[in-house]
Amino acid sequence: FEQENVSRTWAAIKQRFPLLGSQLRIDDIYDASSFVVSEKLLQEHLPGQLNFGTISSAEEAQELIVQLIEGPQRNFTKLPVRIFIFKRTDNPTIHHVFINSVHFVGDATSSSTFNRTFFDVLTSPPSDVDIPDLEERLAMVPAAEDLDPTLKMTQAKQRWRRAMAHIIYHNRAARNQVSDAHHVLSPQ
Repeated sequence: FEQENVSRTWAAIKQRFPLLGSQLRIDDIYDASSFVVSEKLLQEHLPGQLNFGTISSAEEAQELIVQLIEGPQRNFTKLPVRIFIFKRTDNPTIHHVFINSVHFVGDATSSSTFNRTFFDVLTSPPSDVDIPDLEERLAMVPAAEDLDPTLKMTQAKQRWRRAMAHIIYHNRAARNQVSDAHHVLSPQ
């Protein structure tokens, strides 16, 4: 958990998963957003990405987690992922690692992959691994538009699907209201 090793690990992880080192550009004029990914962002560590400190107990670690979640929120567009490493003063062999990321970079499933990879690289000796070209690495991330199956439909099919979804939604909502009213009126 030495700072130099964590820094090396973070640089390697950003090379493997480029969105971790990205920034979000929001264009209010076009009501759109896009990821900005560059080799420079992947190689540098921005202030606030890696945070080191000490804590005195497991309880203090829990308090810090609550502060991260419930405390003042930060601007995620410039810094979507932060890593906090705290060494315990009551037991220097224990470290607490908090990885704070926004949902547009990762979810619960990808977090387990990221955590496993982070600790694997952290505990491995430095190596000269060939890193594919940035475009090849970003090709594994599909565009959001590619994930929406309705966009492959004709305009007529899209309208038909929306109309049917509207009818189904309202029918279910009406049934739920009747069901809720029945539970209130019927004796238990």
